[in-house]
Amino acid sequence: MKLVTATILVALAAACGGAPMSATDPGQPLDIERIHQAGRVKLSIPHDWQVDDSAGDTLTITAPDRTVSLEVTLIDGQDLAAALVGVAAGMLIGYDDLELVGSPESASINGMSALFQDGSGRYHGNEVALSLGLIDTPAQKYLLVVGEAEPGGFEAHRRAIRHFIEGIRPM
Repeated sequence: MKLVTATILVALAAACGGAPMSATDPGQPLDIERIHQAGRVKLSIPHDWQVDDSAGDTLTITAPDRTVSLEVTLIDGQDLAAALVGVAAGMLIGYDDLELVGSPESASINGMSALFQDGSGRYHGNEVALSLGLIDTPAQKYLLVVGEAEPGGFEAHRRAIRHFIEGIRPM
């Protein structure tokens, strides 16, 4: 599933509500930890998700059933709101019938300011759910997390996605 590098993720956090999952839960295999040096953050990737880091500073993780992909990349920006506007403009490329849901929502991910937003659209004729997040990192840059899913994909992987988002930690 190809992702466009410009999107925002409001409801990965909101749509993925519920009790957080922990690697210490009984029977829960250990996650893969990645350090994003340029963003100065640690990422905790669910153990059974595929990782593709062949695109330089962009990391794409994909659910085992391939219904959800999360793309993580670093972007520059003057401030969180300005970066969000740039990301939203970039979303128009590659998607048809793009529709953002509501307004961006503010959040805090392990002490880092964030904005999140959900949306939907069509990519190469296929219906997709989108969720975007922009997180202000200790590197004074923004970590963009773009989620793209087949219908029902976010719901099917709610706990793993929430665990991933909550596992983004400053170094």
